[in-house]
Amino acid sequence: MKKLALVLSLVLMLTFVGCSSKTTVKETDAFRFDSKTGYAYSTAPFGIDTTELESAIGSKLTMVSESPATAPFAYTNYLSEDIVQSAGCSGKFDAQFDENDKLFSVTFHEQLARGTAEEHFEAASKRFTETFGAPAVQDDNGTGTQYLEWQDKSSGTALGLTYSDLGTTDPTLMISVFEKSRYVEAGTGEWK
Repeated sequence: MKKLALVLSLVLMLTFVGCSSKTTVKETDAFRFDSKTGYAYSTAPFGIDTTELESAIGSKLTMVSESPATAPFAYTNYLSEDIVQSAGCSGKFDAQFDENDKLFSVTFHEQLARGTAEEHFEAASKRFTETFGAPAVQDDNGTGTQYLEWQDKSSGTALGLTYSDLGTTDPTLMISVFEKSRYVEAGTGEWK
């Protein structure tokens, strides 16, 4: 009887283990991809409120604007008050919250000295490509802005890496994660 109970327990255990799916998680510089939830900032998942984001990034947020009437959907834009460390850089967070005050987009951006900004972009794009694979979008507009984007259509999320040097101000490096499906549904974005 003990053997039968042991065999039955083993069969049940193997059944449950066989039915569970393994979640793939890849992360670099606090930006991550989880095969169940898509791209996100590791300590700030989509759907959190402003207080939770302040705790996640270690800085108070200040509301800087609400969506203009021409925006494809309503949102409120916040900026971190303090300089924060992320992705090996020092910068600020810019975050957008939907009409229910839930996070749907967060961007880390840093102004860099000319001469070092492009090196930061190249190093970040190499790390992100090694971690997340080839980007779905690679765009160089020829006027000082380069953009890479990794997409996960099943979760509706994306990760963007932008380098901008327009020659009028110090160059900027931006790393963003956002619910791309919002933009696609509004007709202002597309999947590649």
